[in-house]
Amino acid sequence: MTDDSLAKQLGRLRVRAGNPSLRDLEKLTDRQGRRMSRASIQDKFSGTSGLKMVQVLALVRACADYAHSIGVPLPPEDTDEQFWQEKAAHPTAPKNRHVVEPPHETDPQESQDQKTGDSSDLEALISPLINAGMEDIANLARQGAGQPLETWLPAVIVALGHAHMDYQSFLNLAAHAPPGR
Repeated sequence: MTDDSLAKQLGRLRVRAGNPSLRDLEKLTDRQGRRMSRASIQDKFSGTSGLKMVQVLALVRACADYAHSIGVPLPPEDTDEQFWQEKAAHPTAPKNRHVVEPPHETDPQESQDQKTGDSSDLEALISPLINAGMEDIANLARQGAGQPLETWLPAVIVALGHAHMDYQSFLNLAAHAPPGR
């Protein structure tokens, strides 16, 4: 099994769930009776340690529980246990659901959009902010779309920090952008 691919899909699910902190996920997995430490959870999302099906399902449930707790429940197809089991069993099989698919670069403009932060990844990061009532921060990010990351990302990160929200996903977006973009 390619844990990296599954780990990336879990990471995208985490973002869609409102980007719960590792501490929140630790508490939620503990409530399920499947306690995972923050370090272990981080290792699972980063793909640095193997993923067991029980851990995958515990993290999917934890993300679903978190999303529900903030008033933005995930659609059932995002948390379908059978889908996650099939994905883990057949990581190279074609996927029939877009919810865990990474964006595909199809043309030079799309590639340029990703370099400047105007991508579906950015929109995936903005949606939880809107759902949490943080339209002002979402607007900062949206206004920066199409602009070099360094012109707008610092303001978004500062605003998220003041709101005591996790901003790791925005930093990950910046880490994958080429220098100077």
